[in-house]
Amino acid sequence: MINLAYFVWLQKDQLLLSWLQSTLLSEILSRVLGCSHSHQLWDRLFSYFHKQTHAKARQLQVELCALTLDTQSVQDYLLKIRTIMDSLASIGDLVPSTHHIDVILEGLHV
Repeated sequence: MINLAYFVWLQKDQLLLSWLQSTLLSEILSRVLGCSHSHQLWDRLFSYFHKQTHAKARQLQVELCALTLDTQSVQDYLLKIRTIMDSLASIGDLVPSTHHIDVILEGLHV
């Protein structure tokens, strides 16, 4: 005997799964093949994008630490630092103000 509440939940879950799949690009859809429930698809998407975000944060942190004043103007130098800091903040990787100051000073090579 099938539990009616489970049957209703399953129908809603399959509808949600279908809707989620229809919104994905083919490159992403290939990463979630085999998901039979919406929570499985959501977990795989979260895991995939979390890894991508972590990799991007690491790349931005490396760029931030590699910046130097060199021949550019101070304004351009500070703008590049601000741009990277804003990019990090947009993906949830906030840089403490003490590190921000350290990056600025280390890039000056004084």
